[in-house]
Amino acid sequence: MTQRSIRWTKESVRGPELLQHLPSIVPQALNGIVPISATVMTLGIYVEAAHQSDWIQTAQQIAQTHPARILILSPAPSGRTEDRIDVDVHAAIEENRGPGRPPLLLSECLAMTLYGRIADYWLDWMQPLIRSDLPSYLWWLHAPPTERFRWDLLSNTFDSVIIDSQAFPLDHWLPLITASEDYGIGLMDLDWIRGAAFRHLLAESADDARALAILEEPDHVVVTSRETTRWPLPSSWLWLSWKLQWKLGLPPCHHPTIDVQHAHGTASVWQFSRGDQSLVLSDAGESWSLHLVENHAVIRAWEEPRWTSGTLDDLRRLLTEGPDLLYRETLQHSLLERTEPL
Repeated sequence: MTQRSIRWTKESVRGPELLQHLPSIVPQALNGIVPISATVMTLGIYVEAAHQSDWIQTAQQIAQTHPARILILSPAPSGRTEDRIDVDVHAAIEENRGPGRPPLLLSECLAMTLYGRIADYWLDWMQPLIRSDLPSYLWWLHAPPTERFRWDLLSNTFDSVIIDSQAFPLDHWLPLITASEDYGIGLMDLDWIRGAAFRHLLAESADDARALAILEEPDHVVVTSRETTRWPLPSSWLWLSWKLQWKLGLPPCHHPTIDVQHAHGTASVWQFSRGDQSLVLSDAGESWSLHLVENHAVIRAWEEPRWTSGTLDDLRRLLTEGPDLLYRETLQHSLLERTEPL
């Protein structure tokens, strides 16, 4: 068996023209042979036009573990222009599979810059490109959409939306979070995947009565990170606050009895203190560590290997595991049912 890449580019294509060309691009390159599709999903990646080319290689790497039709969507800057699309199609084919076995279409990547009304109404335009019998995800790498966004069209086009509450704070995603409840849109967060080891360690430590007592009623919490303008693992922080009934919500955290501080540090560290005891959770790079400390001496330790290593790995794990009910419950209890403004 051999693998082959097929590329087809065209500028200023009309929407119907692209739909007409697309089914014949690969068969024409294969002398009329129609391949069998191995794709298991559709993944839309919504990015700014200036960064589209950076994502083509990333899309091809994603397809190596999750064969997919990947649609890189880049609306051009607004302005008076004709309705058109600049498209760059990449297809990965497996050939020479043996007698009587047709080529296998491993993945497709359609990088599209959208102009004119197509850029404004891109959800309508996307629907014919998505296979209705396969899961479909939209990875939103742009600034979060506003409340005026057509959520009904989104729910009719993609099954789930992938966000990153580390890149854009969760309160910026609130219109989408609300719409996901109203329209049944699956919501998946890369930050939630990054915090898996964090949550697992704290849940494991709660079996120790001393650690649980600290978590249930800490009098002081200090969080350090490299960027003090961004709260580390915000979605997992919400989960912890909800499960322990701290009711702190998103930072800044105001509570009459729990003092929460965010400081600059060379690594991400969470220290929960109560009297002369504390729990210290640290991101050690290759792994996470948790220490139960009393009078400055470690009396118990836990360790958890890092579950993922980078954004691409986060995405692969997210696509493998699918939507997490616990994440949705966390948002419901921490954001959607809140009584005070964020």
